[in-house]
Amino acid sequence: MRILAELDEPGAKFNDVARRHDLSRGLLWQWREARQRGRLVEDGPVFVPLRVVPELPGPERGDTGAVTAVLSTCQATG
Repeated sequence: MRILAELDEPGAKFNDVARRHDLSRGLLWQWREARQRGRLVEDGPVFVPLRVVPELPGPERGDTGAVTAVLSTCQATG
């Protein structure tokens, strides 16, 4: 959004802004169009819900060294 804000400055040129940030003019144009249509908006900070679970028990004597993986999914809400 900061890069697009440069285009709003008086006298700003696509070529200059694109070159300054090492972007193609086409990409800059697409971003600008997306912003104008409301498809590119700056999101504010969000909180991710977190659930703390008890720690898993440690390895027992004679453990083979195998590793147990615990997978969990996170889902954005709201």
